[in-house]
Amino acid sequence: MNNLFERRYKELIFDILTNGTEEEVRDGNKAITMFGKSLEFQCVLNVFPLLTSKEMFFKNVKFELKWLLDGLTNVHYLKSNGVSIWDKWADESGDIGDTYGRQLRSFNGIDQLKTIIKELVEFKRSRQLVISLWNPVAISQGNRRPCYPMFQFQYSGGRLNIAITQRSADVFVGLPYDIAFFTLMLRLVCAYIDEAPGKVLINIADAHIYVEHIEACKRYLTNETFDLPNLRLNGQDIFNFEPKNVWLTDYQHCEFIKAKIII
Repeated sequence: MNNLFERRYKELIFDILTNGTEEEVRDGNKAITMFGKSLEFQCVLNVFPLLTSKEMFFKNVKFELKWLLDGLTNVHYLKSNGVSIWDKWADESGDIGDTYGRQLRSFNGIDQLKTIIKELVEFKRSRQLVISLWNPVAISQGNRRPCYPMFQFQYSGGRLNIAITQRSADVFVGLPYDIAFFTLMLRLVCAYIDEAPGKVLINIADAHIYVEHIEACKRYLTNETFDLPNLRLNGQDIFNFEPKNVWLTDYQHCEFIKAKIII
């Protein structure tokens, strides 16, 4: 079985439920919280880290990545492709403000994606390949604070790695999609610059499970785990990424486990 990744993810859930501290968060919600957790996935061949003990929707991952890479901030593109996860954060016109994709492609006028790709091509062993989505000016104007303030690329041992810093992670609902999202990003970058993918590392300051999700977590932990699916890429231009050119094969999974998105 090639699913060490999901075993580690289940251990993270169990650790939080067992050793975490119940805290009251915003809007009267409560969460079981732990400080300073991490999760790592080693890219081996085409194996892709999409959970199998509950059904996940790869469509959401690839359309959300396209949305980010194109610097979009209105959810219309997502909704037109059947993705509704960002609806709760959008205003009446569907906009989420100057955050995430806007900061990636125009951080005070700087296209960070182009800058980093250029630096990767010119000197891939640089230790300064950092992308920041945390813009204090935009935040001071009332824009949403990104859950992952920064991520960086790092080359070692003949492979390109990615490390993500998360200030906060909804471990049961959001984190599995974050892992898949950044793994797909790494694979696209590697395809574009013709390098082999290495590790995906997510470091989380506040890892939490909402009390409302506890029963769903327990159900998930008792479900069977299958081998991870395989990723197929047809097309390699990260600046013109088309979701239709990316798909999974051999994705075997248990049933979908419903859990409310809490903002």
